[in-house]
Amino acid sequence: MIHQDLNTLCTPAWLLTGLSNKPGVLELARRRLAFTAEDGRVFEAALAEVTNVKFPWHYFGGGVKLQVGEHKYRISFVRPNGGTYAAGRLLASAGGAGGAAGGLMTAGLAVRDIGSGRKAGSAWKTVLAA
Repeated sequence: MIHQDLNTLCTPAWLLTGLSNKPGVLELARRRLAFTAEDGRVFEAALAEVTNVKFPWHYFGGGVKLQVGEHKYRISFVRPNGGTYAAGRLLASAGGAGGAAGGLMTAGLAVRDIGSGRKAGSAWKTVLAA
């Protein structure tokens, strides 16, 4: 499930870290981008501080590479093989980037297939390119 306008977007996502992948939520609210995993916030930054945004062809529209400060991140909107979904409570509480009110998603709404992941990637490409 994707909630989007040009100022807010929230989707399930996976932080690709090599041998393991971290499920979580990527969200944009009040011009701030954040990735939150079950063990807490991985990053949060003003959109203007997010650089080197790329949607590599080999992600087939279902992922993005970006940089926040000196840290580079690889994010997939398609569940990696063997990957788990974020806990329902994390999905239900999404929407907190920059103090956004209310959750933008409800428990159980997860990217289940490649088509949904590519749709999320397209939405993120639209807002991150704006």
